[in-house]
Amino acid sequence: MRILLASALALATIALPAVAEGTLDAAAILDRMDEALNFPEGTMVVSLEDRKPDGSSRILRAKVAYALDSGTLAEFIAPEREKGKRVLMIGDAMWMSVPGVSRAVRLSGKASFLGTSLTNDDLLNFDKADDYTGRIASETSAGWTLELEARSRSRPYQRIVVTVDREFLPVLMVLYSLSGREAKRMEYSDPVDFGGKRRPSRIAVTDAMERDRSTVVTFESIVEGKVDRSRLSPAGFMK
Repeated sequence: MRILLASALALATIALPAVAEGTLDAAAILDRMDEALNFPEGTMVVSLEDRKPDGSSRILRAKVAYALDSGTLAEFIAPEREKGKRVLMIGDAMWMSVPGVSRAVRLSGKASFLGTSLTNDDLLNFDKADDYTGRIASETSAGWTLELEARSRSRPYQRIVVTVDREFLPVLMVLYSLSGREAKRMEYSDPVDFGGKRRPSRIAVTDAMERDRSTVVTFESIVEGKVDRSRLSPAGFMK
């Protein structure tokens, strides 16, 4: 499985060959979207502003190292109470380490990420093509609407409806639970060029099951480059 946090890096326009109308199926569009959202390997700094129904909010910041063919490691740098916590994802498996605790804790991809509107899978799994099949529901001059079905019932969402623009960037994702109920919406905006890839730098996540609950994910930096893969393992990520 490739890597979310997260979600969204766009290929530079010069890197995208012209596509003839009617030549792409849903699988090809989904592959191109994943390609547009991800460098093969690199680092990020992300912030999450989580807003509660009572009007309170908090901001989390994390450094992320990932390799699409290996895993994703998020290490929190703020606030102070979360500093030093690490979350590792490899395939469908996840672990968390806490400073001062000698053993890592296994996590579920469906569980809330540190109490935010995001699940652990939302934040750390950037690649939809590995986990979903799809069909083109509609097409306009602006892009496509895809209906995606999960390959496994273990996924947090069994159905996703995603709007993709002509640069193969997601604009909106509506995510549905196993029961068929809308669980949340993710709106992608504010494209920024990160090292030659233009991608949305902001994802606004609205919880459809809890009124006035939301999280905004901001990508502060994204850098393509080799990472220390020894840390992308259960034995290495706590060091």
